[in-house]
Amino acid sequence: MKLENVLTIKLGLNLSRQKDKEDIPIYANKDMLDDLEQLDINPPEKEIIPFDDGTHTVRTGDIVYNFINTVCGIVSPKHDGKTINQNFAKIIIDDEKIDAKFLCYLLNESSEIERQKFISFQGTIIKKLSPSMIQAFDVTLPPLEAQKKIGQLYFDSLKRRALNKREQELETIIIKNVLDNMMKVKR
Repeated sequence: MKLENVLTIKLGLNLSRQKDKEDIPIYANKDMLDDLEQLDINPPEKEIIPFDDGTHTVRTGDIVYNFINTVCGIVSPKHDGKTINQNFAKIIIDDEKIDAKFLCYLLNESSEIERQKFISFQGTIIKKLSPSMIQAFDVTLPPLEAQKKIGQLYFDSLKRRALNKREQELETIIIKNVLDNMMKVKR
């Protein structure tokens, strides 16, 4: 089944055409990485005042695609109300046919999609997907319950990877501090 049968893609806002763009809270690459890692999902300390034009504002649970990193994710409460720029697109799905987390798995990790990306990118220098390329992907959709399990396992593995990375970073800091303190004692 072609993805165009289960989703619609809405492109982000072209900021060069906006007058007061400094006042618009932008959903950035770092925000997407935060959302994929799922480590800090609390609402922001400072209230986000959305530039709510109805199309470009993302809400908790929205699916977004990053054209720069070719990554798909789901917006967390922390980034609710931010605006996507032209580097992003909001993906609206038929949730009776496809699960949001499963779609992220498909677009980010699935070997079925990777083969199609490889074919699409042959002969091109810049490896970016267009909305029409995404919609043209041909996929096999398991039953919705299986999609939910696959999607949840995928997001659990992303969180686990992020936790492992954070643990390594903290361990490095602790070891460095211990070694520094040991050096001070020797003097």
